[in-house]
Amino acid sequence: MMIRQDDDFTAFQILITSALGPNVSLDLNLRAVMGPALHKLLVYCGAQTAVHLFVNPTVHELHALAVGPDCLSVLTQEEYRRNNADLAPPSPELPGYVRLAWREDDPRDKIFDALDQVTQERFLNRIEEEPSLLLLLRDLWAKRKDAFSRRPGEQDSVLIFPLQSPNHPRLGFFVLWGADHHLKACFADTKHEKSRVRFRLSLEQIVSRLFANFYGMRPETYLPSFCRPESKNVTLLCARLRGLDRLSECVQRRRDFDAQEKEECIPKLIRAFNSAVANLVRRNHGRIDQLWGDGVLALFGEYLDSRDSTPKPGCKAGLHTAGQIVLRFREVAAQWLEEDFKLSTYEGLHPEAVDIGIGVALHHGEVRLDYVGDEEVAVYIAFGEHVNIVKRLAEVEDEKPIILSRSAEYWCRKSLRDAPGMTTGQIHQARLICLPPRPGQYPIFLLEPANIDLTA
Repeated sequence: MMIRQDDDFTAFQILITSALGPNVSLDLNLRAVMGPALHKLLVYCGAQTAVHLFVNPTVHELHALAVGPDCLSVLTQEEYRRNNADLAPPSPELPGYVRLAWREDDPRDKIFDALDQVTQERFLNRIEEEPSLLLLLRDLWAKRKDAFSRRPGEQDSVLIFPLQSPNHPRLGFFVLWGADHHLKACFADTKHEKSRVRFRLSLEQIVSRLFANFYGMRPETYLPSFCRPESKNVTLLCARLRGLDRLSECVQRRRDFDAQEKEECIPKLIRAFNSAVANLVRRNHGRIDQLWGDGVLALFGEYLDSRDSTPKPGCKAGLHTAGQIVLRFREVAAQWLEEDFKLSTYEGLHPEAVDIGIGVALHHGEVRLDYVGDEEVAVYIAFGEHVNIVKRLAEVEDEKPIILSRSAEYWCRKSLRDAPGMTTGQIHQARLICLPPRPGQYPIFLLEPANIDLTA
């Protein structure tokens, strides 16, 4: 393998940052950054395997991401996704981090002391010079054999250098493993050393800015454990289809539809609805949390992405998304009624009118974020009283498609306006509803998309 002369790290940085956003989970964003970075190091330095380590000596654990030649196909797909400005998120097939942990008296635990001494590049001609590192690579090989050409041996070489900076001391280390002379030649070349320094500084800048801006990462944050179970104040958006049950009955009664048309008609609407909502949520820096048939739950303001630490940015993003969802769904519904439901044919055969609407509710409150499921299948979702509230609000039947709770209306107030033709000051219609198990009546506010000021 020849060492690749490629110093175009600026283009690499632009390519990475242009493909990521706060609507993507932290873990997937992290893998989408580090996977291609490790592959670039692997090719550039002539290594056989490149590893990134997050170290957490306080609890005697580390998280390792390994990339080898066998990872090339999925990394090529990721590069294709970026080059084509695809709106889809990074592939979940990207290599992931593996957690390794030991007891304090385990010989492997000495790796933390060894890495603590690495403040600049360190080359080991033989891994046996640092036994704990050899044990670490062998443990990683046992879990990720696809990233290694063989089991690491005592005579192999490694090149170690830190990623962290004084401002962000927990960004980890790179370990390059090789079984031949290429690593040594790369380490001895002054030009290569300068290139690696530029690369490291560039990547450090990407990681610190990305995760500080999108996820509120602080200098002391240990990224692999950042999405831990916790309670958090967020803005909740729930979108539900109105009249779907009645529409389904109409489809099943149709004699002009064959069995396949009856079977596919409603699922086509649901898929179009889910796709429209998901795309708009991602575009406005939200995250889809739950999907169920005729409903979608999304979160906004889950991570800080502005200097305003109040609920206002999240509620504003959720409000804009609600308006866009209503307008987009009206287009989707009109197309579905014409092409799939064949409304003109139905009206010629049946006297009853049919229509499909949407209700979008917005609420702000504290939710519990945790993993639900079992050891084999677990999903990270939001739940709690406020999740139940926003789902019930989305079920409210009214001519107005957008429903705000009192808390959402409070934080969105400056983004509301008089709709054309409405009495000045009559921005929205208020109603009182019963919302069990809460006592008494609960105020809600009903809007049209025209009531939303997208410039405020």
